[in-house]
Amino acid sequence: MRNKTLNYANRGTYTGDIIADMDVRKSYRARYHGMMGRCYNPKNVSYHNYGGRGIIVCASWRKSIRNYMRFIVTLKDYKNLSLVLDRKNNNKNYTPSNMRLCTVSENVNNTRVNRVIVYFGRAMTATEFRDRFCPAWPHQYVFYYLKQNKSPEQIASYYLTKHPQPREDIA
Repeated sequence: MRNKTLNYANRGTYTGDIIADMDVRKSYRARYHGMMGRCYNPKNVSYHNYGGRGIIVCASWRKSIRNYMRFIVTLKDYKNLSLVLDRKNNNKNYTPSNMRLCTVSENVNNTRVNRVIVYFGRAMTATEFRDRFCPAWPHQYVFYYLKQNKSPEQIASYYLTKHPQPREDIA
């Protein structure tokens, strides 16, 4: 039986033979169209962060959503819809070598506007620092203290004065 390509009006190309699960297919089709809009539609609200910076989609994916879907099925856990498609390097294009599936929190920490801090020799974003060392605080607190030129050590110390940790050596 010949593999037919069915065209739907303004909906793109049929890809059910590549990804059979309709929910998974719909999700990746939406991601594809979002990616294309961000890179090629100047009316897209995020165009200035993508196409406006010269970020493009590889020629193979631009040519056909089927080529994009063929790449998607090569990714481990592509059926897990809680994972998001992410560019490893945000200054590079949408290409197979620069794409991965990751959690939403990993994706949020992989932006060019993140504030990176070093705490005891480990580089991390301000959000990662807050999640690990000041979990009871809203995100804004860490950013506020960083704007006040407080060091990560000072911020963590101040946090511990306000939120003392239970001591394990006292029974």
